[in-house]
Amino acid sequence: MKVFLDPFKEMSFKKCVDVNELAGLLIKEGMELDPVLLENLGSILLCFGEIENEPHYGDRVPPETEDEKRQRIVAEMKLKEFEDAKKQAEIDGTEFDESEFKLQKIEEKKPVLMLLHLISITDMKFCAQKMFEYDKILNQMGVQAFETKEEQSFMSMLTQKYKKKFYDEDEVVKFAEEPSKIYCEDGAIQEIVEKVDDLTTIPAAPEPYLNAFAITLFCMEAAFDSRSTDFLKYAFDEYPERDYLIITQPHPVVESELLRKFSHPGKKSRNTFQHVLYIMHRDSLFDQDMYVQRITNDDLTQA
Repeated sequence: MKVFLDPFKEMSFKKCVDVNELAGLLIKEGMELDPVLLENLGSILLCFGEIENEPHYGDRVPPETEDEKRQRIVAEMKLKEFEDAKKQAEIDGTEFDESEFKLQKIEEKKPVLMLLHLISITDMKFCAQKMFEYDKILNQMGVQAFETKEEQSFMSMLTQKYKKKFYDEDEVVKFAEEPSKIYCEDGAIQEIVEKVDDLTTIPAAPEPYLNAFAITLFCMEAAFDSRSTDFLKYAFDEYPERDYLIITQPHPVVESELLRKFSHPGKKSRNTFQHVLYIMHRDSLFDQDMYVQRITNDDLTQA
């Protein structure tokens, strides 16, 4: 059965058939359809199947109205009377007078631009899937009495033919896997983290990991902000056993000159901390003890 054909009359998976013309094409291919279904197939697919379609304007001959249908029937009856009378005159050998018959000429309707709803064979497959689900739910609710076995066998045929599941079985619900509870490979840290049961507590780190200190409050008048980094050397002098200095601040706060020496590590996706983290190593202050001068003979001797 060749229904979904492109303008070159070749089978296509593109949207090439108007949903309201589908019933007529199926009849031409020899499929038997109920008269009610023949007139309403397009509307059923759009309403109950929610078939995906592409609006497109194309030239089509408008459907025949009731008046036009009556005129055509009357014209066909008069034409038949005319042909029968002409044959009878030939049999009787008498002269046939055509003026006695007033034949009404019915002009063919010209195509006009109409809004089409183009669909493809793929759209039809998924529409059938959706309508089967709809009928299956109504059957389970007891709203409709007829069984859905015939529809289910049809969906199974689609599954075998197109290698895709079309819901001929109950859908299996899969829940998301539980996220990993391993925070750190180090057993000591992992044990501490497992004891935390809220988002505000910051547990103390094991002694071997205490290699940093933090600035919790820093205030500097704007006029002297450019000299903020001068305090960092003395801060490290207060904690000679620590190599890192950290500081945090809310996201909307503008960075001060103090943070020029700090690095901004990337935020982890599982981190729920609300502030931005900045960190620096004491070696980044070596530039404060460095200076440049012209070389002298004494410098060459020392070198």
